[in-house]
Amino acid sequence: MLPEALFDALVEPVLVFDDATSLRYANPAALRALPVEAGMRLADLREVLDGPVWHAVSLAISGGRNVVLPTPPTPPTPTTTGAATSSPAPGPMPTRARAVVNRIADRLWALCLPADTARPREPQRDATPVPVLEIADGPLRHVHTMLWGSPFPAMLQDEAFRILDVNPAFVALTGASRDQLLGRDPIELQPEAERAQVLTDRERLMQDPFHVDVPALVEQRLLDTHGSSRWFRAARYVTLTQDRRRLLLTLMQESTAEHVARDQAERYSRELDQWFDRSPLGMALFDPSGLVLRANPVFEQLVGGSLVDLREASAEVQSLLGWTDRWERSWPPSPTPEGADDGAGWRARDGSVTLADGRSRWVRALLRGFETHELRGAAAAREGGAAPRPPARIMCMLEDRTAEEERDLARLQLGTLVHTAGAGLTTLGVTGSAGQVAGPVAGPVAGPVAGPMTAANDAAPTRRALNVTPALAATAAPATPVAPVAPVAASAAHAGLFVQGVRRDWVLPASLPEFERLQQALLRGERIEARYAIEHPELGLRWLVTRVEPGRTASGRVSTPVVTLDITEQQSARERAGQLLAELTNILESSPAGIASMRGYTLVHCNRRFERMLRLPQGSAVGSDIRALLASHAQTPLPDQLDPGLLYEAELEVQADDGSSHWYALSIRRTGPAAPGDVPQVTQAIAVVSEITRLKAQQVELERLAVERAQLAHVLGQQADRTRAVLDSVLVGIVTVNEQGAISWLNRSARRMFGGDLGDFLGQSIGSVAADDTMHPFRRTLEMVGSLRDGEAVMFECRVHGRDGRTFWVVGNAVNTLGQQGQRELTFALMDIEQRRQAEARIAEARASLQQIIEAAPMAITLCDAGTLAVRQLNRVAAQLCRVGAEDAVGLQPEQLFSPETAASLRADMRTALADPTSVTQREYRWLRRGEGMQAEQVWDARFLPLARPGGQPGEAGQVDQILMVASDVSAQRAAQKAELEAAIAQREMLVQEVHHRIKNNLQGVAGLMQQIAVRRPEMQPFIAEVVGQVQAIAHVYGLQVGNLGALRLRHVMQAIAQSVQRTFGREIELKVEEDDTNAGADWALPESESIPIALTVNELLTNAIKHSPAGSTVQCRLVCERAGVRIEIGNVGRLPEGLRIDHRPSTVSGLGLVRSLLPRRNASFALEQRADRVVATVALAGPVLRRIDADTGAVILAAPPVGAT
Repeated sequence: MLPEALFDALVEPVLVFDDATSLRYANPAALRALPVEAGMRLADLREVLDGPVWHAVSLAISGGRNVVLPTPPTPPTPTTTGAATSSPAPGPMPTRARAVVNRIADRLWALCLPADTARPREPQRDATPVPVLEIADGPLRHVHTMLWGSPFPAMLQDEAFRILDVNPAFVALTGASRDQLLGRDPIELQPEAERAQVLTDRERLMQDPFHVDVPALVEQRLLDTHGSSRWFRAARYVTLTQDRRRLLLTLMQESTAEHVARDQAERYSRELDQWFDRSPLGMALFDPSGLVLRANPVFEQLVGGSLVDLREASAEVQSLLGWTDRWERSWPPSPTPEGADDGAGWRARDGSVTLADGRSRWVRALLRGFETHELRGAAAAREGGAAPRPPARIMCMLEDRTAEEERDLARLQLGTLVHTAGAGLTTLGVTGSAGQVAGPVAGPVAGPVAGPMTAANDAAPTRRALNVTPALAATAAPATPVAPVAPVAASAAHAGLFVQGVRRDWVLPASLPEFERLQQALLRGERIEARYAIEHPELGLRWLVTRVEPGRTASGRVSTPVVTLDITEQQSARERAGQLLAELTNILESSPAGIASMRGYTLVHCNRRFERMLRLPQGSAVGSDIRALLASHAQTPLPDQLDPGLLYEAELEVQADDGSSHWYALSIRRTGPAAPGDVPQVTQAIAVVSEITRLKAQQVELERLAVERAQLAHVLGQQADRTRAVLDSVLVGIVTVNEQGAISWLNRSARRMFGGDLGDFLGQSIGSVAADDTMHPFRRTLEMVGSLRDGEAVMFECRVHGRDGRTFWVVGNAVNTLGQQGQRELTFALMDIEQRRQAEARIAEARASLQQIIEAAPMAITLCDAGTLAVRQLNRVAAQLCRVGAEDAVGLQPEQLFSPETAASLRADMRTALADPTSVTQREYRWLRRGEGMQAEQVWDARFLPLARPGGQPGEAGQVDQILMVASDVSAQRAAQKAELEAAIAQREMLVQEVHHRIKNNLQGVAGLMQQIAVRRPEMQPFIAEVVGQVQAIAHVYGLQVGNLGALRLRHVMQAIAQSVQRTFGREIELKVEEDDTNAGADWALPESESIPIALTVNELLTNAIKHSPAGSTVQCRLVCERAGVRIEIGNVGRLPEGLRIDHRPSTVSGLGLVRSLLPRRNASFALEQRADRVVATVALAGPVLRRIDADTGAVILAAPPVGAT
């Protein structure tokens, strides 16, 4: 890097060239003295530099050596007087300084020229007189003559702006000869980019030279013959000659050096700005009032942001800079105890500041004042003892010393740590003389370190222990010194120093090679880590590890730290880890999942299951890139880098040999930290592959269920809207309350209850409509939300104040539900029970009135428990009936109030009534009451009514809990009814006997008339005879009923019918009555409704038997009486036709069809069968067609069960 600041301060011209002879730099003195600029080649400087100087530079660069060149004496400058030039004065030539070409860098060469030879060379003027322009105008010639010898360049142009004449200064400025310039337009010497502007200026100048827009001075530039830019200021004058020609006279002042200096100053300013902004130190400039004039980014970062004024800074920053209110009062600030005054005007202050991100940094501030105020203040202080005034500008530099603080803190902590650690630590350094062991020596690891130690050669560099921990020796034998190791080259001393800690005879034979390798590395000063085992006399077997780490400090000093650790426990853990590793390998091989370990993306190890899952040959996966193995299976590529804590997951589809797809889940996790720079190739990771084929199938099913669930959710949303519409139409008030107790929705019925609209209650607490009760359910919403489970409900009754001023009772329940967004809600269902309350009050009043009526009623009213039948309540009449007090009867059973027979009857009747709770059960009870020497029978009409619980129905199981018995004394009514019944029965029996007698007489008259008709019409005699028999059978039945009260005995009906048929046909009928032993003392009777059909049936069967039997034969008729019923068998000689079926015979007025139609439909049967040569017709009868009566009294005994009836 060039020392430009030094070169810029020199007054001698300095040019810097590189090996390619290109000008790299020219200092300001060179730019002022020579027409050079950076970038020019050495070949371009032949005419600028003197020949010997040019050759010296070329020789130095090409030959690679420094050149010192004495310059020749400078001849005296000729003087010019008027138009003639004087010759130089005689005398010796002055001696000048030397020109030097010297190498300043590997590829840079500097040329330093003498200051006096570096002045611009005056153009060599001819000795001929100054040519005078031949102009008729005398004054103009005089001006021309005056300007010709002026040191300022001047030129004269005609109307076409061609040069008429130039003075020598202009020739020197352009570097061209006068002949080359005359007749040319000077615009040719100017850069092309500026020519358009020059033409415009000319046009304005020639139109009106005195116009305000025409500047008095213009600054332009031209290019000399070397191509260098030469700046000048020009004053232009338009002159008018006597022949009316316009000439332009231009006077110039060269400003090239000024431009070069300005550019240099701008460059210095830019470099200073860059240095200010890029400085690693925080820099700022203030005025005495604390106004921040300039600050770089580092300063703004350290003070917590951009500052305009120190008043805006934090208290920490103000304290650090020593600024209170204004520096006029506190300048100069006193240095802090940590800082100091460096004697050069800089004040140092140390302190802590907090950055914008909250971090704390330790900063040193350097303050210094500049400009004249400080000098004046110091002078005033010396003269009058007054307080110094603050400087006009205050420079501040902030240095972040946090690293130094942390380093010092780490040094203290490390010193404390190594003095208390269970490790031996020493640092060996190289010195030029003998070294000493610094610090005490004690501890459990290494032996004692030798004291003063001298190398074999004092002149050679030796190593000494720079630091030794207190733990540097527990295993040595203090009394047995160990011979030091002979020095090898320059580093032998530290080997003997260290190896003294462990005796060689302690080292186990298996560890001796490693111990020897450690000694050799110590002798050579090489990096090594050795692990060996020793047998300590007191501690037994111990494993030690010694690490040697040679290096250099920042100052270049050689340092070799040596650390010895007792790793006995680590060695044991390592052996156990080896065993665990073997067991883990067996576990991995037997695992159902594929497991692989990777370094970067290269497989280091994997189990066989991993290879089988990916269909890889055994052993082919190790060493492969897992990205290549999974390229055809994974849908998403692996990332370029595995981030710590990030789990990469993917699904693999692998085709089996049979074409089926198997799905596997791949998970890759980074298991250890990456190397410095986080290089992916050395990152350790574990890959696990698990089969998820079944889960994949379940996932497809779950996706289908999810679609169905989404559809169901849509349907449920629609259902929710419909539910809201339905809830708006119900008569029950529905109110939804959130977890804070605010109303989120209520239906139309609830709005009517509360007396307002939906907007009046949304967001309001439901407690706003609650009555003045601290335990009101509406005031306990938060408690209920926390205590109720999902779907759990609680019922309550409470009073509510509506907004319309109405106060009423409601009954409801609160259910804990979930809202649409999953939040907990309480849903209140409320019903207005104000009218019910009023009704209950009226019912209570009615109940009291009813109780009074019950007590005054003439009936016995008793209320009993439905389970135990114990008395719960009874009135005065019931207590008199039980003959106990009303209070004493409560809780007694029927057996304790009545006789055993009556109690049993009452209990049975109550159970019957409870079995049918929907109807009223009626019973009558008769009691014999004795009193005053007489005995009377009382008849009580009792009604049993089961009563259900409130809200239940009597017919529902388990709802009946009481039974009500209401009994009335109906003895008088029953006696009157009995008398009336007996009178009516007697009258009826008399009338019935009269009717039966008359019917019998009428039927016999009909039979007589029909017999007369048969005599008159013989052809009808058979048919009329059959009808007459039937009429006579009916007449016999009515005849038997005359004088007989009740049922007709069946044997009497059989005898009467048999005699009637025998008289009608003149045939013999044999009638037998047979009785079973089980029917002894009993007889069978026909009810009135069944007597005529049975009589006609027997008559028809006897008639058929006579008709179908041969003349002279006997018809047999048997009446068999059994306990279950009777059989009537009628037989005659004959034979049934083949295939005869009675059930196919139609119902007619005669024959078998008449028999089938007359028989009763229940408990009566008819059969026709062939017994040998006889045909037997059998009629079987049983109750209720027949009644079994006592043979003597005629009382009904028992209705016989049916006997084979169809």
